[in-house]
Amino acid sequence: MFEESSNIRSKIIKAALKCASEVRWKKVSLLMIAEEVDLPLAEIYKHFPSKLAVVGALLERSTDLIFSRDEPYSSNEPVHDRLLDNILKRFEILEEDKQAIVSIVKDTKFDPLANLFLAPKLFNSMAQTLEKSGINSSGLVGMMRIKGVTVIYLMAFNIWMHDNSPDLEKTMAFLDRRLKQAVQIASVLPLPIIEKR
Repeated sequence: MFEESSNIRSKIIKAALKCASEVRWKKVSLLMIAEEVDLPLAEIYKHFPSKLAVVGALLERSTDLIFSRDEPYSSNEPVHDRLLDNILKRFEILEEDKQAIVSIVKDTKFDPLANLFLAPKLFNSMAQTLEKSGINSSGLVGMMRIKGVTVIYLMAFNIWMHDNSPDLEKTMAFLDRRLKQAVQIASVLPLPIIEKR
Protein backbone atom coordinates (compact mmCIF):
# COMPACT_ATOMS: atom_id res chain seq x y z
CA MET A 1 0.00 0.00 0.00
CA PHE A 2 2.80 2.41 0.94
CA GLU A 3 4.71 1.53 -2.24
CA GLU A 4 1.61 2.20 -4.36
CA SER A 5 1.04 5.56 -2.64
CA SER A 6 4.71 6.49 -3.11
CA ASN A 7 4.47 5.61 -6.80
CA ILE A 8 1.38 7.80 -7.27
CA ARG A 9 3.09 10.70 -5.47
CA SER A 10 6.10 10.32 -7.75
CA LYS A 11 3.90 10.42 -10.85
CA ILE A 12 2.12 13.53 -9.59
CA ILE A 13 5.44 15.28 -8.94
CA LYS A 14 6.68 14.41 -12.43
CA ALA A 15 3.45 15.73 -13.92
CA ALA A 16 3.79 18.95 -11.92
CA LEU A 17 7.33 19.42 -13.20
CA LYS A 18 6.18 18.86 -16.78
CA CYS A 19 3.45 21.47 -16.37
CA ALA A 20 5.90 23.93 -14.80
CA SER A 21 8.29 23.47 -17.72
CA GLU A 22 5.55 24.41 -20.18
CA VAL A 23 3.89 27.36 -18.43
CA ARG A 24 4.61 29.66 -15.50
CA TRP A 25 4.10 27.89 -12.16
CA LYS A 26 1.53 30.50 -11.10
CA LYS A 27 -0.64 29.36 -14.02
CA VAL A 28 -0.40 25.69 -13.09
CA SER A 29 -3.36 24.30 -11.14
CA LEU A 30 -3.93 21.01 -9.38
CA LEU A 31 -6.55 20.30 -12.04
CA MET A 32 -3.94 20.78 -14.76
CA ILE A 33 -1.61 18.40 -12.92
CA ALA A 34 -4.45 15.87 -12.54
CA GLU A 35 -5.15 15.98 -16.28
CA GLU A 36 -1.45 15.59 -17.07
CA VAL A 37 -1.07 12.52 -14.84
CA ASP A 38 -4.54 11.21 -15.84
CA LEU A 39 -5.88 10.94 -12.29
CA PRO A 40 -9.08 12.29 -10.72
CA LEU A 41 -8.62 15.62 -8.96
CA ALA A 42 -9.82 13.99 -5.73
CA GLU A 43 -6.87 11.58 -5.93
CA ILE A 44 -4.43 14.49 -6.27
CA TYR A 45 -5.92 16.10 -3.15
CA LYS A 46 -5.37 12.88 -1.19
CA HIS A 47 -1.63 13.23 -1.72
CA PHE A 48 -1.17 16.99 -2.14
CA PRO A 49 -3.78 19.39 -0.72
CA SER A 50 -2.12 22.34 -2.48
CA LYS A 51 0.51 23.28 -5.04
CA LEU A 52 2.71 24.36 -2.15
CA ALA A 53 2.64 20.80 -0.83
CA VAL A 54 3.96 19.65 -4.22
CA VAL A 55 6.85 22.13 -3.95
CA GLY A 56 7.64 20.83 -0.46
CA ALA A 57 7.70 17.29 -1.81
CA LEU A 58 10.09 18.37 -4.57
CA LEU A 59 12.49 19.71 -1.96
CA GLU A 60 12.31 16.49 0.04
CA ARG A 61 12.74 14.39 -3.12
CA SER A 62 16.08 16.01 -3.97
CA THR A 63 17.33 15.18 -0.47
CA ASP A 64 16.12 11.58 -0.77
CA LEU A 65 17.92 11.19 -4.10
CA ILE A 66 21.18 12.41 -2.56
CA PHE A 67 20.88 9.81 0.19
CA SER A 68 20.11 7.08 -2.35
CA ARG A 69 23.60 7.68 -3.77
CA ASP A 70 25.35 6.18 -0.79
CA GLU A 71 29.02 6.74 -1.57
CA PRO A 72 31.35 6.30 1.40
CA TYR A 73 33.70 9.11 2.40
CA SER A 74 37.22 8.82 3.66
CA SER A 75 37.70 10.03 7.23
CA ASN A 76 40.74 11.93 5.93
CA GLU A 77 38.70 13.85 3.38
CA PRO A 78 38.37 17.54 4.35
CA VAL A 79 34.99 18.77 5.60
CA HIS A 80 34.95 21.35 2.81
CA ASP A 81 35.30 18.68 0.12
CA ARG A 82 32.57 16.45 1.53
CA LEU A 83 30.11 19.33 1.89
CA LEU A 84 30.93 20.76 -1.53
CA ASP A 85 30.37 17.36 -3.12
CA ASN A 86 26.97 16.83 -1.47
CA ILE A 87 25.65 20.30 -2.30
CA LEU A 88 26.79 19.91 -5.91
CA LYS A 89 24.95 16.59 -6.10
CA ARG A 90 21.78 18.45 -5.17
CA PHE A 91 22.27 20.88 -8.05
CA GLU A 92 23.04 18.00 -10.43
CA ILE A 93 19.73 16.40 -9.45
CA LEU A 94 17.85 19.69 -9.92
CA GLU A 95 19.55 20.19 -13.29
CA GLU A 96 17.42 17.40 -14.78
CA ASP A 97 14.30 19.57 -14.31
CA LYS A 98 15.93 23.00 -14.37
CA GLN A 99 13.36 24.81 -16.51
CA ALA A 100 10.53 23.67 -14.25
CA ILE A 101 12.44 24.38 -11.02
CA VAL A 102 13.30 27.91 -12.15
CA SER A 103 9.64 28.51 -13.03
CA ILE A 104 8.54 27.32 -9.59
CA VAL A 105 11.16 29.35 -7.71
CA LYS A 106 10.40 32.57 -9.58
CA ASP A 107 6.74 32.34 -8.61
CA THR A 108 7.23 31.30 -4.97
CA LYS A 109 10.31 33.09 -3.64
CA PHE A 110 8.46 36.32 -2.83
CA ASP A 111 5.40 34.54 -1.44
CA PRO A 112 5.41 34.91 2.39
CA LEU A 113 3.16 31.88 2.88
CA ALA A 114 5.39 29.74 0.66
CA ASN A 115 8.51 30.86 2.53
CA LEU A 116 6.88 30.12 5.88
CA PHE A 117 5.90 26.63 4.74
CA LEU A 118 9.14 25.76 2.95
CA ALA A 119 11.72 27.21 5.37
CA PRO A 120 11.54 24.32 7.88
CA LYS A 121 11.80 21.81 5.03
CA LEU A 122 14.85 23.62 3.65
CA PHE A 123 16.52 23.72 7.08
CA ASN A 124 15.82 20.01 7.52
CA SER A 125 17.22 19.31 4.08
CA MET A 126 20.40 21.24 4.88
CA ALA A 127 20.70 19.43 8.23
CA GLN A 128 20.59 16.10 6.39
CA THR A 129 23.18 17.36 3.92
CA LEU A 130 25.48 18.25 6.81
CA GLU A 131 24.96 14.86 8.43
CA LYS A 132 25.67 13.04 5.16
CA SER A 133 28.89 15.05 4.98
CA GLY A 134 29.85 13.81 8.45
CA ILE A 135 29.03 17.09 10.21
CA ASN A 136 26.90 17.07 13.37
CA SER A 137 23.77 19.23 12.97
CA SER A 138 22.36 18.87 16.49
CA GLY A 139 22.24 21.40 19.31
CA LEU A 140 22.94 25.14 19.24
CA VAL A 141 26.16 24.77 17.27
CA GLY A 142 24.40 22.45 14.85
CA MET A 143 21.69 25.06 14.26
CA MET A 144 24.37 27.66 13.50
CA ARG A 145 25.88 25.25 10.98
CA ILE A 146 22.48 24.64 9.39
CA LYS A 147 21.75 28.36 9.04
CA GLY A 148 25.21 29.04 7.66
CA VAL A 149 25.09 26.35 5.00
CA THR A 150 21.50 27.35 4.11
CA VAL A 151 22.62 30.92 3.35
CA ILE A 152 25.45 29.62 1.17
CA TYR A 153 23.12 27.20 -0.59
CA LEU A 154 20.56 29.91 -1.39
CA MET A 155 23.25 32.22 -2.77
CA ALA A 156 24.59 29.35 -4.88
CA PHE A 157 21.04 28.58 -6.04
CA ASN A 158 20.76 32.07 -7.54
CA ILE A 159 24.01 31.42 -9.44
CA TRP A 160 22.79 28.00 -10.57
CA MET A 161 19.54 29.36 -12.03
CA HIS A 162 21.58 31.33 -14.59
CA ASP A 163 24.50 28.91 -14.89
CA ASN A 164 24.78 27.48 -18.41
CA SER A 165 28.47 26.65 -18.09
CA PRO A 166 29.74 23.11 -18.71
CA ASP A 167 29.49 20.92 -15.60
CA LEU A 168 28.04 23.85 -13.61
CA GLU A 169 31.49 25.43 -13.35
CA LYS A 170 30.19 28.81 -12.18
CA THR A 171 28.08 27.27 -9.43
CA MET A 172 30.91 25.00 -8.31
CA ALA A 173 33.43 27.86 -8.25
CA PHE A 174 31.07 30.03 -6.19
CA LEU A 175 30.35 27.21 -3.73
CA ASP A 176 34.01 26.32 -3.40
CA ARG A 177 34.93 29.93 -2.63
CA ARG A 178 32.10 30.52 -0.16
CA LEU A 179 32.63 27.25 1.74
CA LYS A 180 36.35 28.00 2.10
CA GLN A 181 35.49 31.46 3.44
CA ALA A 182 33.01 29.91 5.87
CA VAL A 183 35.65 27.48 7.16
CA GLN A 184 38.15 30.32 7.62
CA ILE A 185 35.64 32.49 9.49
CA ALA A 186 34.47 29.60 11.66
CA SER A 187 38.03 28.69 12.59
CA VAL A 188 38.49 31.95 14.51
CA LEU A 189 35.17 31.82 16.38
CA PRO A 190 35.07 30.72 20.04
CA LEU A 191 32.54 27.97 19.28
CA PRO A 192 33.53 24.82 17.31
CA ILE A 193 31.41 25.64 14.26
CA ILE A 194 33.57 23.53 11.96
CA GLU A 195 34.56 20.02 12.98
CA LYS A 196 38.17 19.10 12.42
CA ARG A 197 37.66 15.62 11.01
